Amino acid sequence: MSMWKIRMIGMLSVVVVGGAVFGASPTTQRGHADDPVLPEGRYSAKAKSLVCGGCAEAIEKAMGGVPGIATVTVDAKTGVVGFTVNKGASVAWSDLQTVLKAASGQMGMGADYRLSDFQIALSTTNASTGKKIRAACCLPHP
Repeated sequence: MSMWKIRMIGMLSVVVVGGAVFGASPTTQRGHADDPVLPEGRYSAKAKSLVCGGCAEAIEKAMGGVPGIATVTVDAKTGVVGFTVNKGASVAWSDLQTVLKAASGQMGMGADYRLSDFQIALSTTNASTGKKIRAACCLPHP
């Protein structure tokens, strides 16, 4: 089988897995409405407005206090927030937004830590090669 076919099969697998996790969109999948529940996995999103050097630390502390969140990293220059939901846990999107709104309110100065540009990092294994395939799947959410 050609490498091109293997890659296409792998990418199709990622699309199928992403569709199984989130469906067409959070507003159309039954049970998720506007508040998707994030299952275990690695995620990234963009914080709306970081205004000082302490913002990254405030986001890490706020999200780290949410039950089910394992790790949180924030790139202060780009505003990209990476986080992991623990194995066997699930976290409601609204829970993240609530703690981030409170944290940005405490920071003041126009800080807004609400998340957008949400992505889930998917990985799967190609059955024929045994190699991991990684991709990102977007969840359009305000």
